[in-house]
Amino acid sequence: MTSLCQDKIAEYEREGFLVVRELFSDDLIDRVIEDAERLAADTNIIKEGNLRCRRRPHLRTGEFLLDALEPITDLAPAIKEVAEHPGMLDVLTSLLGEPVCLLKDKLIYKPASTHGLPLHQDYISWPDFPKTCTLVLVAVDLSIRENGCIEVFPGAHKAGYLSPRDGRFHSLDAAKLDGLPSQLVELYPGDAIFFHCLLPHRSGPNLSDEARRHLYFGYNALSDGGDQREHHYDRHFTWQWKELKQSQGLKFFR
Repeated sequence: MTSLCQDKIAEYEREGFLVVRELFSDDLIDRVIEDAERLAADTNIIKEGNLRCRRRPHLRTGEFLLDALEPITDLAPAIKEVAEHPGMLDVLTSLLGEPVCLLKDKLIYKPASTHGLPLHQDYISWPDFPKTCTLVLVAVDLSIRENGCIEVFPGAHKAGYLSPRDGRFHSLDAAKLDGLPSQLVELYPGDAIFFHCLLPHRSGPNLSDEARRHLYFGYNALSDGGDQREHHYDRHFTWQWKELKQSQGLKFFR
């Protein structure tokens, strides 16, 4: 178990994020890699008509490459094990003050020579979107500046939601952060960053020769709607991806 001291909880509340090193064993990460490689080669999954599959263009050729699979835990036993890992759930319980429920789960491949993500917040102003939503990004590969590690704006979550409350996905204008400094968060495999759904963040392109894989999970406090994962994907899955396609030039297997 990974209990947090009050200083770490205070750090999260102040900065909007917390990095926990070596949260997952090398053995578990190796099994996640096996899952990721198996799924990427599975033509029963990577095919037209599967809305789980997101593609992103190559920086030079424009070819669309597999970028992410969502949801993922029902397809990958090792990734499900990560999502339910007692150490991670203990950190989340410490941060939110109560047990949590898995809201969403994603495997991000981020192939070599593909774009990053623009500045944004992960909170979406749907009427029923849990306000306690807390994100966890787990490094599967080394995550550094060169391959587009996450970049956060410490403390900026305190400014609240910075986009129109129209229920749509929005990229943020950096000017809204009033010159606040950002921080690149470099991670080793097995490290994790926990961050508030209102924390502005982005990632640069992958300029390396290898994929930069992350696991990405969202959780909500038990008292904030309980288990909503099925509801989240039933009601918002297709709509959310349509918005991402329009705003970021992504393509999906339809």
